[in-house]
Amino acid sequence: PALIVDMKAGIRFLRHCDEELPGDSSAIVSTGHSSGGAVSAMLGASGDSPVFEEGLKEIGAYDESDKVFIAHASAPITNLSSADAS
Repeated sequence: PALIVDMKAGIRFLRHCDEELPGDSSAIVSTGHSSGGAVSAMLGASGDSPVFEEGLKEIGAYDESDKVFIAHASAPITNLSSADAS
């Protein structure tokens, strides 16, 4: 999904610019609730996955790691049909 590719590109940007930006890019934390929790879970589960490489190359993302240190997923909803049924 494009959203995950964009988030991974952002993480790679932070890693690429680690010297210029405050903070520590080795300790990136992803957090979200509901659909944001699903995004956080996807980021945590797919760090450096080759599945997303084509999309990342297509948008010109830096060649850096896109792993996160911690993924906090609060009430992640990945299937809205099931969520609506409950």
